[in-house]
Amino acid sequence: MSWAGPAVVVVACGLMTVSWRAGRQFALPLVGAFVPMAAMVAWFMIGMELFFTPD
Repeated sequence: MSWAGPAVVVVACGLMTVSWRAGRQFALPLVGAFVPMAAMVAWFMIGMELFFTPD
């Protein structure tokens, strides 16, 4: 679950600034760019936790 922490923090901060008009111009693109990248990293980390077996 360590992969979920940064994604939750960034999305929460982005959603908090949506009501602020000036912040919306930066927060929504930031969240929109971060979420797909975080999803790919999470997919990789979950795969490593489930299927990686050290020698």
